[in-house]
Amino acid sequence: MESDSYQVEVNQRFPLFYGEKRPFFMEGMGVFELAASGNGDFLFYTPLNTRNIVAPLWGAKVTGTQGQHQFGLLLSEDDLQGRDDPSGSDKALFTVLRDRRSLGGDNYVGFLYSGREAGDDYNRVAGMDFSLRTFKDQQFSFYVMANRTKSGEEAVKKGIASAVRYLHSSRRLYLDLLWEHFDTDFNMESAYLTRNGVDKFQFGFVPQFFPKNFLSLQRYDTIIFGQTVRDHRTGLDDQVFVVGHRFILPHSVTLRGDFMAFQEGWIDKEYLFNKGRFQASCQPTKWLTLSGRFEFGGQLFYSETDPFQGHGTSYSLDSEFQPTHSLSLESGFSRERLTREGSKVYTVDLFDGRLTYNINKHLFLRTTLRYNSYRKEWLKDLLFSFTYIPGTVVHLGYGALDVKQRWDEDHWTHRIGDYMKVKESLFFKVSYLWRI
Repeated sequence: MESDSYQVEVNQRFPLFYGEKRPFFMEGMGVFELAASGNGDFLFYTPLNTRNIVAPLWGAKVTGTQGQHQFGLLLSEDDLQGRDDPSGSDKALFTVLRDRRSLGGDNYVGFLYSGREAGDDYNRVAGMDFSLRTFKDQQFSFYVMANRTKSGEEAVKKGIASAVRYLHSSRRLYLDLLWEHFDTDFNMESAYLTRNGVDKFQFGFVPQFFPKNFLSLQRYDTIIFGQTVRDHRTGLDDQVFVVGHRFILPHSVTLRGDFMAFQEGWIDKEYLFNKGRFQASCQPTKWLTLSGRFEFGGQLFYSETDPFQGHGTSYSLDSEFQPTHSLSLESGFSRERLTREGSKVYTVDLFDGRLTYNINKHLFLRTTLRYNSYRKEWLKDLLFSFTYIPGTVVHLGYGALDVKQRWDEDHWTHRIGDYMKVKESLFFKVSYLWRI
């Protein structure tokens, strides 16, 4: 319905993750999630990243609950025309089947199948997951999956993926232990997976203290985090170690400082560097929330021909202003900069602003403005939304993209010249939810 928020696309080791925006794919997606996975520090974000279905020709989805079972089925055909797909086919069929059987509370055992068929090529994955809360503050979860993949003239490849996680979360202590394993030949076309051919172990240890009558301090946390990744292709290790302190004060004031030590393997070499990070957030009034982040230190430039270790700085400022229940303004600005021996390599500025007016409990109007200094782009969105009940909705939206470019004889030169409107789109959706 609305454009993606800009992210820094320069100097990224792994593809960026963009959340789904299309209503058909967004609704009822929780059932497809897998235990011991998710955003953040996991290598395996989700088994169903519907952004991999780039140009759906059609789709069908069924989700529901029957007795102790929660189930989901997604079918969609993707148009491959204009894309360089190894199969040579012009269509790919995605099939994702999920079943979770409740064991009481939030405990469950589940089954998942994911398939992508394109001509004679295929990627088929099946697995199971399990989540058990042993006590009120402890949870154990794991998954295991196996795949068969045929691509072009290559031999059929098989691989295993698995993960085990233990989580303890109480008032005084947060402890998180995670192990992930991915065979070199493991592949899941429907998923978002940052890398395979690795083993990873990580831990998070956060004791929490509640001092009395000490400078209005409500809570103090010591944060210790470690991660090691073994790459079986290169034999190189990636390691991260973080020590931090977090202070929580009245008015929702949170202050945090971290020291971070890195070892990162890239192109047959392991680089060592350190970083510092400071974060702060507060809510001085009911109608205003502020947050900021500043990070500085060593930074690796991921070039396959000329990698180097430079110095990076990064900061962001975010705010939410809500003077009334009907009106809210959210804004965010971030900058990332990399230098090499004092000379600038790149600077990227991103801006994101969103103004929402709630006309009543069913109806809202939202306008969004986004800017990317590296691409020299402005994105503008306008959305009119009516929701009678979740699932019964009417959406009407407009979007436009302005890009800085100049016509030079027989081609466009980007990032110089004047801003020009290069894309406009109109979006309309009507949906009715019928329960049986």
